[in-house]
Amino acid sequence: MPLTVPQRRELERIGARAVTVRCLDASNRDRRDVVHGFPCGAIDRGEVEKWLFEKWRGLERRQKRLFMGAKAAIVAALVTIIALSIAPFVDVTAHRSRDCLNFPLLNLPDLPSRTVCAGR
Repeated sequence: MPLTVPQRRELERIGARAVTVRCLDASNRDRRDVVHGFPCGAIDRGEVEKWLFEKWRGLERRQKRLFMGAKAAIVAALVTIIALSIAPFVDVTAHRSRDCLNFPLLNLPDLPSRTVCAGR
């Protein structure tokens, strides 16, 4: 029989660790047995184990998301460090020429107009 709403609330209130201890303290290990010691009454061991599995699976998902976020942050930090270490050595004015088309969004102070090269 599935867990009722009061049984779920009781398991949530107690917490996964305490429920695990109560399941381990039970004398029999059969899934059809009941686990005693809950204020809402005895609960089938199989239902308690399903609830615990859902809890641990949710915890695993949260940890995976956290780990993926940490990996993304590390990659972003490394890219930033590399870009900042290379930036002083890059000369962005080396490829400017005077035979370019007018482009109003670039600010090129050493040329008489704002230009971008065509055909390159």
